[in-house]
Amino acid sequence: MTKPIRVIFEIHPHTLGGTERFLLRFLERLDRRLYEPLVVSREMGRPLQLVRSTGVRTEVFEDYFKSTGIVRLTEYMLKKRAALVQSNYYCFNLAVAANLAGMPHIWRLGGHVSLGSGLRSIKDTRRVLDLIRLLSRSVICNSNYVRRQFCQPSGRPRVQVIPNGIALPPFAEKEKSEDFRVGMIAHFTPQKRHMDFIRAAELVSATTEKVTFAIVGGPYAHASSRSYANKVRRRAERLQQQGRFSFSEFAEAESDVYRQFDVIVLPSIDESFSNAILEAMASGVPVVAARSGGNPELVEHRKTGLLVKPMCPEEIAHAILLLIRRPELIDRMGRAAKRRAATHFHIDDCVRRYEAVYSKVVAG
Repeated sequence: MTKPIRVIFEIHPHTLGGTERFLLRFLERLDRRLYEPLVVSREMGRPLQLVRSTGVRTEVFEDYFKSTGIVRLTEYMLKKRAALVQSNYYCFNLAVAANLAGMPHIWRLGGHVSLGSGLRSIKDTRRVLDLIRLLSRSVICNSNYVRRQFCQPSGRPRVQVIPNGIALPPFAEKEKSEDFRVGMIAHFTPQKRHMDFIRAAELVSATTEKVTFAIVGGPYAHASSRSYANKVRRRAERLQQQGRFSFSEFAEAESDVYRQFDVIVLPSIDESFSNAILEAMASGVPVVAARSGGNPELVEHRKTGLLVKPMCPEEIAHAILLLIRRPELIDRMGRAAKRRAATHFHIDDCVRRYEAVYSKVVAG
């Protein structure tokens, strides 16, 4: 019997955002008869603990960002006889180690380079994208929005799009409430535009009483995210005092959080492929999202949700009020969203497409 092909992945040591949650779903569905995943990180943290709980072997490299770390990663790849290496972040160490080890490398990009790497100049951005192509046999983007940053469609490697996937949760009735409930599920970064959500909440609350709002999420480990989270909480103090607004953390196992809400709002700009939108769709909850980044690739306007002008709380408020006044739209859009998630973005289809790329790259 042929042994499974060993594939090395990386995961962030602390952040449990969209990239990490997708990787956890992905590893759970990867065909272990064909592929044996190994996951590396620079520190032991919650994401790596969750990987280990699934039975996947892991390794910690504390000198990950140093030259010694690249050497150790190269030795690890050779020792484990890996056949393929996949990077998931805008960090070059794993890709360099793979090339030193003479192993084929794939880069999976889940965000735009300007957000993922912090680069601002066009010249530096182009250099990063060129280096990604140089170090990789294949580049996989999770949306056409991310794909378009590679302005050279011809040449090697091929840059292709494989959207994130989701498993449909078991059917569960929505929690009953006298109030219309609006939620935003997002970690605390300015890109998510929490302030737009709070301003929209103020506008809607001034018009109707039986509506409540909630932000579900937490700050990242770095200080700037914690500082931003404090600003967001202060901004919502008045609505909180009125009992119209609440905050809570999002637990990785809390897959039924969406059934608490009648509608999910995502004001985020430059989002590549929102897991919050995808998870809401799979749960049958319509979404109001900014017409920005990869959001239009997920939300079909007036069919599975509503798209609004970016950075425009007034349009968000108008969309929420429309859904409050027309509850039949919520039911119709929710059912259409769930169908779209099942037919276009199922995790099993996503994994099979990745496996087809792995097979081709290894054979090549």
